[in-house]
Amino acid sequence: MASMSMARDFLTSFGRRSSTEQSQIRSIIDKFQRDPTNASLNLETHHRQRDPRMRTVRVSQFWRAVVIAPERGNSDYILVDVLPHDAAGDWLERHELTVNLMTGGLELCDIPTVERTAAEFNAPSAPAAPDMFHGAKDRDFTRLGVDERVVPRLRRVGSAEELDTLMMLLPQLQSDAVGYLASGCGVDEAYGFILGAIDATAPTTDIDPTDIVAAVARPASSAFFHTVDGEDELNDILAKPLDLWRVFLHPTQRRLAQAKTKGATRVLGGPGTGKTVVALHRAQWLAKQNPKARLLLTTFTTTMAAELSALLRNLAGPEIADRVEVLGIDKLASRLLRETDSGRGTNPPKDQELDRMFADACAAIGFELPASLVRHEWEQIVLAGGIESRADYFNAPRPGRGVRLNRAQRAQVWEVIELVTGKLGQQRTFLQLASNAAELAQRENRARYDHVIVDEAQDLHASHWRLLRALVAEGPDDLFIVGDATQRIYDRRVVLSRYGISVRGRRSTTLKLNYRTTGEICVGHCGSSVTTRSTISMTVPSMARATDHSGGERPRKSADTRRRGSNSTHLWRNSRR
Repeated sequence: MASMSMARDFLTSFGRRSSTEQSQIRSIIDKFQRDPTNASLNLETHHRQRDPRMRTVRVSQFWRAVVIAPERGNSDYILVDVLPHDAAGDWLERHELTVNLMTGGLELCDIPTVERTAAEFNAPSAPAAPDMFHGAKDRDFTRLGVDERVVPRLRRVGSAEELDTLMMLLPQLQSDAVGYLASGCGVDEAYGFILGAIDATAPTTDIDPTDIVAAVARPASSAFFHTVDGEDELNDILAKPLDLWRVFLHPTQRRLAQAKTKGATRVLGGPGTGKTVVALHRAQWLAKQNPKARLLLTTFTTTMAAELSALLRNLAGPEIADRVEVLGIDKLASRLLRETDSGRGTNPPKDQELDRMFADACAAIGFELPASLVRHEWEQIVLAGGIESRADYFNAPRPGRGVRLNRAQRAQVWEVIELVTGKLGQQRTFLQLASNAAELAQRENRARYDHVIVDEAQDLHASHWRLLRALVAEGPDDLFIVGDATQRIYDRRVVLSRYGISVRGRRSTTLKLNYRTTGEICVGHCGSSVTTRSTISMTVPSMARATDHSGGERPRKSADTRRRGSNSTHLWRNSRR
C-alpha cells in the first residue's frame, strides 16, 4: 500500500469542497492507496512546471489535485492541494519542492512570486535600501536555511512593509530565520532558537536535498506536512478536514507535547501562541503512552473545562478522551470536599457580597485601611499560606504586598477576617474551598493522579497549586503547566517553588510564535495577490518581529467572554499596527 502524506493546504481545500467534490477527491485517494501507478489516475505533467516531481490528477472537469510523486520508487506520494484547472497550471509554474539544508525539513518554495513582489517594491526611483539585517552576511542567511536565491532580494529590502510581505512568501522556517536576523539576533543565537524549536537531535549535516521521503518525516516538516498512519487515521482526518490544529503542529509545539520530562514543566506564551493546543496534544500523548495512567486536565473555570473536554474528544476520540478527567479547578476542589467533608456548604458567595462583608467589618471596628486590602490580605497571605491562627499570621512574611502593616494593623486585619469568616458560617468562598481541599489532600498523602495538565495557569491561586501538588506525586511527567502572565484576571503572582513545583531552567519554555490566521488572500504591494498562511509575531529577548506561519491558539468553539487585558505582543519594530 502506498505511503500517503498530506499538506495543510490540501486539507483546507478538501474541507471547502462540496460533498460531491469531496467524494470525488476521496475516490482519488483510495486509488492512490491501492495502486499509485493505476492508469485511471491520469497523472499529468505541465509543460512549464518548475519541479519535475509535480503532477496533477483530474478530480473533475474543473478541479485538479496537485500531487508530489517522488523519483525514488513509486509508493510515496504527497497530496499538496486541490485547485481549479487553470490555477493548478499556474501553481506548477511557480512552485518547487526543496529541503531546508539546516533543518532537513520539506518546503514548498515560490521563488518567482518572491522575485516579482520584490521587483514591485524596488522601483528604479526607490531610495537606497537601509541595512535591515544589522550587518548579517550572506552566509549567515544560508547557514540558517534561507534559500540562497532569496538572499539578494532580501538585501534590497527598503522598508518594514516590504520585509513583512516577502517574509509571508517564504517557507516557515526560512521566514523564522529572516525574522531573527531582522530583529538583531546574532546568527548563533538565531541558529539555537530555530534548532531548539525543532529538536535538539535534529540533523544538520549530511542532508540529502533530493530525498523528500526522508524530509517529510523530519520534525521540521510537521507544521505543513503529515504522513497518514493507516486507513483509520485517514478517515478521521478527512472527517474533520478544517480542524488543522489536530494534525499539524509547529515543531516547537510537537516537541513540547511529546517530551519525556523528569518533573514539572511550564510552557508560557502570549495570546495566540498555541499553548492550549499543546496542552491538548500533551493529554492525548500521555494517554497513549500509558492506557492505565490517571490523567487530569484542569483549568480556571468550568466553562473552559467543558470547552477543553469537547476539544479533546475532537482531537483524540472518545476512547482516549474518556480516560482523561477534565475539570475546572474549583469543581475539582468542591468534589474532593464532598467526598470526605461532612456538611459545610460549597455554594460560594458572589464577589460583590464578599466585598460588602469586608467593608462592613472594617467599618464595624473603625479600620481605616481599604477593605479591598484586607480581603486581598486574606486571600493572598492567609488562604495562600494555609494560615489558621492569629499567631501564624503575625509571623507570616508578606513579600511584594506594597503596604506595610505594623503589629497593631495586623491585629485589626485579623479581627476583620474573623468577623467575615464568622458571618460566612457554613458558606465558603471558592478560595476557601481550594484551601480546605488542599489541606485535606495533604493530610491524605496519596496521589490521585499520575499526570496533571493545567491550562490558563496564570489565574490559579496558591491554594490551587497546593491542591494540585498534593494530588500528583513528584516524578516523570507529573505536572504540565501552560499559561500567560500578561493575561491575568486577578493579581495572583505565585512562586511555584514554594509549593514543591520546580520549573526553573530547562523546565520552563516560552512559545515565541504568535499564530493569528489572516484571510486566504493577502493583497500585496502594487496590487499583487499572494496566498498566505497566517501572520505571526515571534518574541525573542527584548525584541519582537513578524513572520507568517501556521499553527493556532486554542481552537475555540465559542468566544471567550472573560474580561482580560490587551497586552498583545507588538510586532517587530512596532511597524505593523
